Amino acid sequence: MRKLLSALIKVLIISSVVKLVGIVLSRAFEGERTASDNNFKLVALMDGRALTSEAGSLRTGTAIACMGGIDIDLRHATLDPGGAHIALKAFMGGIRLLVPATWKVYVDVDSRAGGIEIKTPDPETLNEDASRITVEAITRAGGILIATED
Repeated sequence: MRKLLSALIKVLIISSVVKLVGIVLSRAFEGERTASDNNFKLVALMDGRALTSEAGSLRTGTAIACMGGIDIDLRHATLDPGGAHIALKAFMGGIRLLVPATWKVYVDVDSRAGGIEIKTPDPETLNEDASRITVEAITRAGGILIATED
């Protein structure tokens, strides 16, 4: 019983240290950001992150979830006239990306032992001059949802 308790305490200490290191690394990677930034970086290492963007000319974004979760809401953002590129990577974690229904969303899927669900209108059915966003979605034992509503 004593060995089991000792092992449990060691596991708790190690996982607490790993979580703390993950939080520190996430904050260092992301840097300072505001809702109006036209570029964003988010990392969730054994943690959770959320971003509601109000960017006036959104160009790029990167989100990496590793044993954590990220929620990105771009429904109040405006895309750069040349469009935007968002890279989503979920490793044993999950990412939800919400976009306006009026945007043309093109998704490049690379999923292994995970899933990517796309709930957006077919880009070919939207106006020719609609804003265009390209999403690179990569999962490894994780999940990504790209949708127009909750």
